[in-house]
Amino acid sequence: MTTQQQSDNNVLTKWQATPEDKKLFLQFTQELTDWHTSGKEPVSADRDLQYSLDLQEKRFKKHNIRKEIHFKKLEDNITSRAKVFPGDKYNRGMNVCQAVEQDDYIRTTNNEKLYSRLRYGNFYQTIIHGPNENVGEMLYNCPNCGSVSKIGTLLEGCPYCNTHFKMSDLFPKVFTSYFLENTIHEDKMKKEMWIVRIILGIGMLIYGLIKDFGPLNAGDISPLFYVLASLITAVLIGFIGGSFLWAVWTFYSTLVKAIMVLPLFFSTFGTKKKANVAMKRIDPSLNYEYLESKALSLARSIIFSEDETALIQYSGPKLDESIKNIVDIQYEGIIGVSEYRIVPGPDGSAPIISVDVNIYARNFYDKGHTLRSKKEKIRITIAHKLTGNINTSFSICRIECKSCGGSFDATKQRNCPYCGSEYHLEEDDFVVTKLEIR
Repeated sequence: MTTQQQSDNNVLTKWQATPEDKKLFLQFTQELTDWHTSGKEPVSADRDLQYSLDLQEKRFKKHNIRKEIHFKKLEDNITSRAKVFPGDKYNRGMNVCQAVEQDDYIRTTNNEKLYSRLRYGNFYQTIIHGPNENVGEMLYNCPNCGSVSKIGTLLEGCPYCNTHFKMSDLFPKVFTSYFLENTIHEDKMKKEMWIVRIILGIGMLIYGLIKDFGPLNAGDISPLFYVLASLITAVLIGFIGGSFLWAVWTFYSTLVKAIMVLPLFFSTFGTKKKANVAMKRIDPSLNYEYLESKALSLARSIIFSEDETALIQYSGPKLDESIKNIVDIQYEGIIGVSEYRIVPGPDGSAPIISVDVNIYARNFYDKGHTLRSKKEKIRITIAHKLTGNINTSFSICRIECKSCGGSFDATKQRNCPYCGSEYHLEEDDFVVTKLEIR
């Protein structure tokens, strides 16, 4: 990242991906494909993403479903983007490229294909390149045993499993990934255009062989010439007329889709401004993009959990039982912020900000005999104490106890294993106080 890019705080910068970025992108893509088929954990994913994938894997297994993904095409022009957060301890970026993805959901008990879908769009991977400073003092999960230690300690050898690591073993890592569909995709448009051309061309050829084409059916014209003339005419009309019909149909369908999403547009109008205002009440470095990734990550972990009331990141009521039938969530690329409010903290502590976030997604429900895809709104309320500071590199898998300084994994226990003190997540990160699907 250049000095100019680093100095432009909170501005999205974009450049061609480096060979290292491309290597990581392709590595994680292959590992994600392997995870769906074999359950092998992606080593290029960070601990929080592995935790989320573990929860979803358990949900798949409970419903006897296996999801297979195949990237039929990945463009070579992988680009990198970065959002620089003032005070952030890590270099963060995003790799993205156009892709074609085939999703298949299979019932493992009888190998029946429940649902299949071909998606055209962009595949996003958000990455952590590594710490900017004070590397040795930062907490990290041992990639071998998962225990929490300081990075400096891991470089000398994990105190729990004695595995030694190099910095290249710890970073870079992918910490979020998602696929966003794009109706205006070059490959999809080419495919649709050729389908229209071929159908029209075949139709004209059949018409030309049956009906009169003026002088072409005169007795002195050979049948071969007549067939060739009909074929050439069909190709020309199919190519030119098909292109015209495709253009008209594309314009019409795009207009209809635009009209259909108008309610969504008005319901999310001004979301970025609301989100930025709300986030900056917590910390000046935060913005819409941070809220988007955080809300999506929290929603996934809670929905895929078998007992959400046991999660440290959830303090709301028990979820509706129908949510337990959701086996997959495909983000639609947009969130809405309806409102935010600030209330006094308990016992005179720091005030708490609550933000109502709507996540628009396609949820997949196991209906026993089939899989049902449904576009829905995941509505969550997230809360955070206004302490005036936030660690954007915070991980629920590596917590430092405020009482004794001990490190532990909060996905496995609520209280510090060293001093027994109860840990309150809302002091360091967002907690979901309500989740419902509409």
